[in-house]
Amino acid sequence: MLRVLIVDDEQNVRSGLIMLIPWEEAGCEVIGEASDGDEGLEMIMGLSPDIVIADIRMPGITGIEMLTRAKIRGYTGKSIILSGYSDFSYARDAITVGVKKFILKPVDEDEVLETLKELAAEIAEEREHQKLIQKNSAVIAENFIKQILEGKADLSEAAKFSELQANSYSAALIQAGSSENSERIAEILGAKTGVHPLKMDLAGNVAVLLCDLSESQAVSNLEEIALENDETEGCYTVLGKTVHSLFEVKDSFTEAQKLFSLQFLLDGRGVVTSARTALPDPANTPEPVCDTTATINKIAAFIEINNTEKISETIEQLHSNLLTGHYSPENVKLICIGGMKEIIKKITTTSEKKEGIPDDSVIDNIGNLSCLKDIITEMDNILCRISDSVFGNTTKSNIEKVIRYIEDNYTAELRLEGLATLFGYNSAYLGKVFSRHTGDNFNNYLDRIRISEAKRLLESGELKVYEVAKSVGFQNINYFHNKFKKLVGVSPLSYQKTEARGQMTE
Repeated sequence: MLRVLIVDDEQNVRSGLIMLIPWEEAGCEVIGEASDGDEGLEMIMGLSPDIVIADIRMPGITGIEMLTRAKIRGYTGKSIILSGYSDFSYARDAITVGVKKFILKPVDEDEVLETLKELAAEIAEEREHQKLIQKNSAVIAENFIKQILEGKADLSEAAKFSELQANSYSAALIQAGSSENSERIAEILGAKTGVHPLKMDLAGNVAVLLCDLSESQAVSNLEEIALENDETEGCYTVLGKTVHSLFEVKDSFTEAQKLFSLQFLLDGRGVVTSARTALPDPANTPEPVCDTTATINKIAAFIEINNTEKISETIEQLHSNLLTGHYSPENVKLICIGGMKEIIKKITTTSEKKEGIPDDSVIDNIGNLSCLKDIITEMDNILCRISDSVFGNTTKSNIEKVIRYIEDNYTAELRLEGLATLFGYNSAYLGKVFSRHTGDNFNNYLDRIRISEAKRLLESGELKVYEVAKSVGFQNINYFHNKFKKLVGVSPLSYQKTEARGQMTE
């Protein structure tokens, strides 16, 4: 709806216009009225109406003077002048301040309505034209940024883009996974100051130029995208080094592209930077040959004594070696699959119990995983399961004790570190074993128990939402609200009201 301000010293004229004009038919609404030019000027500058309807002759300044002063102060809206026969001497001045129509008093409502419709159409056309100009400007700017990233821009043209004038720059790349996600990511990032995203290709990759942001600020902006888990889960994001001129932006983008090519090794590690990865330069690192014999023998021995903590530690060490050695994805998969088969071969010869030992097809499936982190996690899960099922179940029994303790004490402040100390485990190891046994991590498992009890208490209707949150162990009401909505699908209050209505109908 277009916003209209009425300025006239006659109350009956203002009231008559408000009551008699079918404003909605013209796509308009009255947002205010003033009784003289001085008051009208302040309301124009404060409310920024799309259209001003003003009388010429009023106490103080005239309607034309009011509009002239408003225009000097930046007002760009349309205006209609109400006048008598003797006021046409003002016509020339009125045209210079954008007056679109003179309407004689007494006012004809139909004439006002038609004039409003004409102005509404004119405003709509101007706004559409402005959108096209902005869109074209955005496309031009986006193409220029892409040329800067690729080192192809004529930087003498950079002065035309004020938003690119900065003291420092860095380039980033995001793998969104789809064109739809890349558009959403570009929209989120584009709303931030100093961040200029652009779609790179049909695969959904997004390049980003960041201006006057420190590395920590840039990482923070990019990590917000990674936290949008519902639609961008797993998106791979890299950030090039900070440079201090547009001439050097290509260097930052080249570094980002190198990091981007290492996705298989680094996926799942948040925003990747050179400082965070500590990986050698691929151009200066020869392809090494990996001797896994010692690692295989150690893991096989730990499996036989059912020391799953040491299994996990050794596999994590293998993970670090594969990262810093800069192996190709193909070699990584060969090393891991070959090593797993050697381990299976060793323990098969030493164990009388064959149940629980997977065949080659299970091991070969590791090669279908998309990143090294997933491969390492799957190796850890498989080998620890073999150790528990074939060579003992002590760990399993203890984990069941941990679970019973959680179920009995979920209302208390429980932390994985505290449980690890209580049951004599390393906290990292307990977290891994707990996840394997339950299929979920500790925090999610605890939240689900608490939310399940919260649902029961909400259904009873005896407690308020904040009382329910505290009674099941949530000290932060906002965290409880967000976690409940994520797991149940509705807010705690909505759930309580729905259950109450359901009980009433029964």
